[in-house]
Amino acid sequence: MVKSQAGHGQWFCALAWARLLGDRGREPDAWEVLAPYAATGRWTAVVAAAGLPEGWGRVDEAIDIARMRMEAGNPMALDAYTSLLARHGRAEEAFDLLVPYVDAWVLATALVNVACVAATSASVTPSSMRSPSGPSPTGSYPSPARSTATRSAG
Repeated sequence: MVKSQAGHGQWFCALAWARLLGDRGREPDAWEVLAPYAATGRWTAVVAAAGLPEGWGRVDEAIDIARMRMEAGNPMALDAYTSLLARHGRAEEAFDLLVPYVDAWVLATALVNVACVAATSASVTPSSMRSPSGPSPTGSYPSPARSTATRSAG
């Protein structure tokens, strides 16, 4: 029943079926179930699609999935992308990506979470933290127009 409904556009059935397939070692089949949903750009599907390879120990693949959505302008992708980076030993990189958006309330929780991971791993120290009005990791000042456009893109 779940398999049948998964093939007929039922998101929760597709997610359950993909997870079951993955748990049974049928990773390519699991990916095939979720791929059409992730291709729509629907954020819950993208997060689930990135979660599959992460759960299988294929972290770089999971990070690539989130990065591609981030580069496509999905406003929630930066949160997911930086969370993945932080969980897998790249907290300083994640922190640097979030700092230019310190004024974006949508990303405030992500910034705090990544900063906590970074501080715990001692990769971010007070001297390496930038002022919200200071330069971004690329050396330029973040543009409010860019921040707004990034948050509203979808």
